[in-house]
Amino acid sequence: MNELEKRVDAILGAPLGCMFLLGVEVSGLTPEAAATPQNCLRLTATAVNSISPWSAGHAQAVAEALERGGRLGDLARSILEHPGSSWWFQPPDLEHQCWIYTPAGLHYNTWLSPAGEPPDTAHWRRPASPPGHWEKYAQKPLGNQVTSTLFGNISSKLMAYDEGAGDYDCIFPLECWQLGIQQDVSVYEVHGPESWHELCVRYPAEGEQDGLLVPDWGAAAEDWDGVHVSFGGLLSSEQARYESPEGWSMHNWWHSETTYWLRSLTATARRLPNYERVEGPEYLYVPWLEAGRIGSVPLTRMDSENQDFQWP
Repeated sequence: MNELEKRVDAILGAPLGCMFLLGVEVSGLTPEAAATPQNCLRLTATAVNSISPWSAGHAQAVAEALERGGRLGDLARSILEHPGSSWWFQPPDLEHQCWIYTPAGLHYNTWLSPAGEPPDTAHWRRPASPPGHWEKYAQKPLGNQVTSTLFGNISSKLMAYDEGAGDYDCIFPLECWQLGIQQDVSVYEVHGPESWHELCVRYPAEGEQDGLLVPDWGAAAEDWDGVHVSFGGLLSSEQARYESPEGWSMHNWWHSETTYWLRSLTATARRLPNYERVEGPEYLYVPWLEAGRIGSVPLTRMDSENQDFQWP
């Protein structure tokens, strides 16, 4: 099986990937339009909410997404074959990383740069080993040593904040900085559930469920400066179970194309305009589940008025 078909299969095997494809179908997007950051980053951020583990219909939403989205292999293939999606499985653009200031108490930060000042990347810390309770639960290091790739004035993480993906609950406007990483860095790439599983097996810690493997971030920091989940890796991995003789893993809770940095960095920082919450394009829709029925809501907000929807 060639690389394209492997990526198609991985997206069709992931709840988020399937819900994204269903959103593309419902919105009537062409492969070119579906591949552009302005559309796919926002569509994915809202698709995260449609399969939220905290929703009452989570299990049904996941099952529906996999069943109905599993037939969209031709759509997935046409998007991945389009040149506009070439960035989906690329490493992070080290000159265009977006760091977002988050106030104390938000996202469980334990050390922060002051408001109005750039991140102090020279003093970013290595995570502890073994990971703490929250790090095992959230499957990410504690703190705000995290960036997402900029595409113009947006990033995957900004779209996730804008849409309130998962448990992201922000006070707007958001203070943002563009970082340019000024050193050679070694970044572990997660392009699918298999590479996430390999990370967990190589640096294992016991998760919150029997047999669940999660990364020991302190151990990973011995070999890597950062861990990056590409956009294609996000679609392929989030809530996708992967098993091996060593145990099983399920990437979750990242909600965006993201790099978590595990060591101090030398970086330039340029202040970006504050990010104000904005309404998404009216033509974008994402399927979701509520009160035992499939429906769709405008992508702009999950609390928008429901609209009747019939599956194709």
